[in-house]
Amino acid sequence: DQELMHRGDVRVEAAVREELQRPSPTRIWSIAKAYDLGMNTEEVHQLTKIDRWFLAKLHHIHRLRLSLRSMDFPELTANPALLREAKRCGFADRQIARDLRPKEAGVPPSPMKDDTVYTSGRVKEDHVRQLRRRLQVFPVVKQIDTLAAEFPAETNYLYLTYGGTEHDVPPSGSRAAGDAPAASPRRAQRRTDSKDSVQAPMASKIIVLGCGCYRIGSSVEFDWCSVSCIKTLRGLGHEAIVINCNPETVSTDFDESDKLYFEELSQETVLDIAAIEQPAGVVVSVGGQT
Repeated sequence: DQELMHRGDVRVEAAVREELQRPSPTRIWSIAKAYDLGMNTEEVHQLTKIDRWFLAKLHHIHRLRLSLRSMDFPELTANPALLREAKRCGFADRQIARDLRPKEAGVPPSPMKDDTVYTSGRVKEDHVRQLRRRLQVFPVVKQIDTLAAEFPAETNYLYLTYGGTEHDVPPSGSRAAGDAPAASPRRAQRRTDSKDSVQAPMASKIIVLGCGCYRIGSSVEFDWCSVSCIKTLRGLGHEAIVINCNPETVSTDFDESDKLYFEELSQETVLDIAAIEQPAGVVVSVGGQT
């Protein structure tokens, strides 16, 4: 009973132990609750039979969350190593904001104050984002190796991670100040060969948000709209950069766009990619998202 497990009933531990013994799509939440209740990795292993290596990784995330819950925003500001480790382990800005203790208000905030500057009270996602900017905690772009390291990968499948120190692929159009934008060979070939293309200077790159997760009966038309948008942009000479979390769509085929980020369609991720790519614009909806 998921409700019983999370409402603080006296039978919570018994319910958690029972849930841990039954494989289910929600058992991962029971493991998190078990750690909240003070169970150790060995206890959880005996109940779930999940390898201790994986459970140790989950317990590390649990300890990180406890650390975040023990401090307020100024204390996190003074501990950039914790922020970097939380981001490396997958904590979203909104999760970090939710876990931090609110700081008691001192002087009443000015009604004209900048909302992104934290003073007191509940921490917001934007506060954590601005803190990351100050501390230079940014994700890097990595390329998915579709050839298992047998040959150098050239596909444009990309993702963001905090587990690296440099980009595998430089941001599109990276150049020295004053240089003309350089077109990729594929784009240059398309501009000269396509009868439908407009011969215009290639100075813009546009991000297109994909249709999200695929759901039978409600997504095909959205994906068709995304692909039509991508083809139109490329036909007009723009560089099309797609963000979509679903690999089972036409819009995520390797040759549909100039760059493809396999990432969630969240505010944080989209803003991070936009900050890296510096597009001229973003198409936020072409038919809808699921």
